[in-house]
Amino acid sequence: MAGSFNLRISIPNKICADVNVSQVSFNTVLGQTCILPNHAPIIGTIAPGYVNYKQTDGSHHVGLANYGVFIFKENKLVILSDFFETGSHGVDTSAIESIEKKIAEETAKLKLSQKAITSLNSFMKLVSSKAKTETKRK
Repeated sequence: MAGSFNLRISIPNKICADVNVSQVSFNTVLGQTCILPNHAPIIGTIAPGYVNYKQTDGSHHVGLANYGVFIFKENKLVILSDFFETGSHGVDTSAIESIEKKIAEETAKLKLSQKAITSLNSFMKLVSSKAKTETKRK
């Protein structure tokens, strides 16, 4: 189909999306990225935040992803992450609670500095409030 490409989003235990889309935007470690049909091949690292995609039927979807990787080649975008959550009315707030719990568990294992933990908690509060705002708008 002209003006579209395949998007596949996978986490370790399932494929979260395998759809034809007209555009996808998401956070990378270098900033916001938007992929359109026939984009040049690219590979990179996803940063925590929203993945917005518009399917070819016109429907718009928003998901919340954790760190991961992506590759776009031959009009196929693959996103691999350890976490991805979306709902029919935006991001489910339980997804944010799940990420917060995972961050708490991982920081305890890593024995991070209090400054690093404070930064992670601040980021999650920002994402949480943004997700709740996005969900209310839907």
